[in-house]
Amino acid sequence: AFYRQACLVMETHPGAYIILADESGQLLINTFSPFGAPLPKRNVPDAVRQVYATGKPLVIDVFNGASSGRLQVSVDVPVFHDGRVIYDLAMTVPADHFGIVLLQQQLPPGWIGSIYDGNRVMVARTRLAEVFVGRQPGLALGQRMRDTAEGTTEAINLEGIPVVNGFSRSAISGWTVVFAVPRAIMMAEIWRWLRWALAGTVLLSLSGI
Repeated sequence: AFYRQACLVMETHPGAYIILADESGQLLINTFSPFGAPLPKRNVPDAVRQVYATGKPLVIDVFNGASSGRLQVSVDVPVFHDGRVIYDLAMTVPADHFGIVLLQQQLPPGWIGSIYDGNRVMVARTRLAEVFVGRQPGLALGQRMRDTAEGTTEAINLEGIPVVNGFSRSAISGWTVVFAVPRAIMMAEIWRWLRWALAGTVLLSLSGI
């Protein structure tokens, strides 16, 4: 009955699936597989233990699904009975779903958006995601992300392009969103506005004269 209910929920969340595991991490229910099919243990035993130990929800960083083999992320919540945790209930989402969310933001041409999990592993990227997802940021950006929750930094990105990065880390999930603007584009914009400011100053001076 629970499996049927979980499958109904998944109809409105294409690509995601619901799993239920015991304290050892053994999967009891997985909507990715037919009901009754043999199921493996979860690939994130430490996360399962943390849910049981703390009794609190947990956002799990990128991992390979035990059944699907895909890069995915998971939001886990404890299931209580008589005041104790008896199950780990989770919804897992393929990592590439986050890339779709980034693309929907319609960034200006040349800008690059990316998302990093709590271990600073790239989850999604608006450009060349198939090449860079799963990798760590460059040294300069990685150090800056370790030092502060949000800020900016100039660096050479993973494509070898000089960029200005702006980033912000979520206090809830520990994930970080980064927007990178190629330095050439930023300087072109600065010079364009300077030219407009100069032209405006000249016009005001002429009008004054």
